[in-house]
Amino acid sequence: PGANFYLRDLHSLRRFKDQTGLKAEFFPDFFIYCPSKETDRCRAAKKLLAEARTGGKTAIGLNFSEHAFRSFSDIHDSAHREKYVADVLATLCPMVQDPYFLLISSDTRCWENFPSDSDYQKIAHEWLKTNGHESCTSLLDPLITYPEVLNLLDGLDMVISGRMHLALAAFRNHVI
Repeated sequence: PGANFYLRDLHSLRRFKDQTGLKAEFFPDFFIYCPSKETDRCRAAKKLLAEARTGGKTAIGLNFSEHAFRSFSDIHDSAHREKYVADVLATLCPMVQDPYFLLISSDTRCWENFPSDSDYQKIAHEWLKTNGHESCTSLLDPLITYPEVLNLLDGLDMVISGRMHLALAAFRNHVI
């Protein structure tokens, strides 16, 4: 009594009702129903991406998050976070011929010993700059909204993210 059940897809909703006999509501995930929104910030980023792709570069949306980091490390400190980002980038950079990186933050919130995506974005930007990729890297405004991110996705060739919703939104936009 007093509990409301919300399920994110119709199949799960139907199964939940069939199996439990309880009432529940359909509440789709944000990436499914959120409309994209074009803004001046989007147009500027899309212009950079189009120029990079016209020049033969592979446009990569790149996101790091504390959630993903904690899947790889039991030690939660700055040195291990920087190593995590460096390891990912050191593996990725030689694998993609002529990359162009768009660093995307999906969250600016942070807590004690739990940095935001924006903090990871800065770590990645510094690594890319230090390792000769500054001219092929853009740091997206961390205050970009989710509808704006959705608008940018079709300008990318691929998205690499530690966030499920960003990865699913990329698939929604036919981006690997």
